[in-house]
Amino acid sequence: MKLKYVIFYGAVAVAFAAVSLWVILSKGKSAKAVRSKFRLGGIMLSLSGLMAAGCGQTTCYDVAQPTCYDVAAENIVSVRADGDNAIVKPGDVITVTVYGLTYNKATYRIETDETTPRLLSEGDLVFSQEDYTAKITVPETDYKGNITVNVYGVKDDGSAVLIGSDGFQIQ
Repeated sequence: MKLKYVIFYGAVAVAFAAVSLWVILSKGKSAKAVRSKFRLGGIMLSLSGLMAAGCGQTTCYDVAQPTCYDVAAENIVSVRADGDNAIVKPGDVITVTVYGLTYNKATYRIETDETTPRLLSEGDLVFSQEDYTAKITVPETDYKGNITVNVYGVKDDGSAVLIGSDGFQIQ
């Protein structure tokens, strides 16, 4: 059904181009040409709106069919230090926000970026109900260098899936 719209839209576009040429050749003095151009332009706008809203389906509300609307993104993770700073020190707070969390539980791990990563801290994320954020405190450590904060979604069977991460530098 969408192919019919495209073919019809193409035909109207060719007619619009021809009428536009007619308006140019008559130097805008032909009222009939200008009126025809406006009508064809209106048809093109209406048709493009129908194509965008209709998604080529019989209805947007049919449960068996995909909807016309994009599904909200799931498990989008934002990991930020105070002040959006990439440099942190022990005791600083890192804020984790997860939009559209599809897991019942989320955990974190802070690891060094060495050849063999060393675990500095790990634990469960406890989200506030208002804005779905959790706070992590950078652990006390003698380590100076790059770290990675990994955020995991925990499945019902207990296995963890990495859903986001970000890097920082401890000074």
